[in-house]
Amino acid sequence: MNCKNKSCTNPANDSKICPQCCKAMYCSDECLKSDHESHKQFCIPPVFILKDFIPIKNSKSLLGKGAYGEVQLVQHVRSKFLYALKMIRKSSLSYHNPIEIFLREISVHKSLIHPNIARLYDHLEDRHGIYLILEYVEKGTLYGLLKKKIRLQEPEACEIFKQACVGVGFLHNNNIIHRDIKSENLLISKDDVIKLCDFGWCAIGLEPRATFCGTADYMAPEMSQSETYNYKVDIWALGILLYELLHGRPPFISSSLFDKFSEINGGTLSFRSDLSDNARNLILKILTPDPASRPTIKEILKSPWFSEHVSCKLRVGNGLKHPEFGEGTVVNTEGNVCSIEFNKQTIEMIDTEILRICEVKIARAIVTKSQEFRNKPPLAKSGLDKSPMITLSKVTSARELRKRSPGMRRGTVMNTSVEGLCPKYSKKRKSVLERSFDVLNTLSESPVKNRRSPSPNYS
Repeated sequence: MNCKNKSCTNPANDSKICPQCCKAMYCSDECLKSDHESHKQFCIPPVFILKDFIPIKNSKSLLGKGAYGEVQLVQHVRSKFLYALKMIRKSSLSYHNPIEIFLREISVHKSLIHPNIARLYDHLEDRHGIYLILEYVEKGTLYGLLKKKIRLQEPEACEIFKQACVGVGFLHNNNIIHRDIKSENLLISKDDVIKLCDFGWCAIGLEPRATFCGTADYMAPEMSQSETYNYKVDIWALGILLYELLHGRPPFISSSLFDKFSEINGGTLSFRSDLSDNARNLILKILTPDPASRPTIKEILKSPWFSEHVSCKLRVGNGLKHPEFGEGTVVNTEGNVCSIEFNKQTIEMIDTEILRICEVKIARAIVTKSQEFRNKPPLAKSGLDKSPMITLSKVTSARELRKRSPGMRRGTVMNTSVEGLCPKYSKKRKSVLERSFDVLNTLSESPVKNRRSPSPNYS
């Protein structure tokens, strides 16, 4: 990304950002100041003001607290919607943590709109601090869940881990490294959707970096040794997260930082005895000391462990329409990753990302046989009184239907439950049968007497 100043061709510095909109990036303070007048007409002002919010006064109103401020539950006065208000005290800022770091967090976070990333709606500023208006995620952090449950069973851990991988994959596709993935930075919504938050240490661009940052328990070997690193540090952190989900703790838990880094760089992993081989192999594959040998997000989601616990949401043969590549067809699935064949190329996509981005054309299967009557023809010839299915194509009127089934009175057609006709496939056949019953009921209750209706064609 180049400097926003039109007279400059240097690459932008992600710490030189317009403090008002947090979108325009510059290469230096000089370019930022010189472009102030021309950028002012495009600069988007804040949506909210602080007076729009009132704090919620209860025991859970304080959602979090850190070295730079706190996160409080607030309510918008007019809409009554709940938000998380993150306050960063200016008095806590220092040379090592200047205001530009928080402006970078705002700039990156505002641009990220994804189901597995907590939204940042707006930011405000006064002489006391910077305020972030964040999406309120009801169930708290994944770390809080682990404190209650100690450890998770593999099916539950698999669903949570998949969503975390999808969120991180979205960042990597947008050339962003998070650099602080951990259970404390993963939130759980009321619908059990995992949302990634806290982009204070994020970096724009996937090129090698050397900044020492993050949390020691999740730190990759190359970062702990102060070597250059890339987006694969996020992959390592995901491996630590998966281990923690299944064991209730990170794998390297030495009290001293020196010993912990020694374990990260040369320690062995110990697994619980009842852990499946697929889960064990996936953890070992992710926690590879060599960054080049670590898998990508898609390679992780191809693991047999996901096939075992979270089935792919698409099938071979499903058609779809991609906004960029056009019409395509799913030609293969591996784990939760689908291979899609377009006119000129074949690409791989995660199943949930396909459903989010594309128009999916799923052919509706028409059930013609009951499991219990597999060897019989789909439409029985003996009528309602002897068969679980009805030959609707030969029914000319409601009167004839009642003649076929002695004892059936007017109005009984609509009251006959579909479950009674075919219990096993009631949900699959309901739409077809109910539409047929609607037609028959209309014929039987017509206000015109002695009306002879043509035979409806249901074949």
